[in-house]
Amino acid sequence: MLRDAILLRSLSLDVGEKCLDKGDALTLEKAISVGQIDESSPESLRVIGEDLKVHAITSARRRGRGRPCGRG
Repeated sequence: MLRDAILLRSLSLDVGEKCLDKGDALTLEKAISVGQIDESSPESLRVIGEDLKVHAITSARRRGRGRPCGRG
């Protein structure tokens, strides 16, 4: 019943679709895992995006594009 509740009441359509794709092999543990992965994905992408920004700024500074004006 809990497995079915996760499938039917999930606010994310992706979670429901991924659970349905598993068919009869879907267990409570797998349904929970699908939900956890779906929740953590946006946070992971945000962290990766921040890391990429920091890398781009650092690289630009190393190439001399990040120097303050007036310095030669």
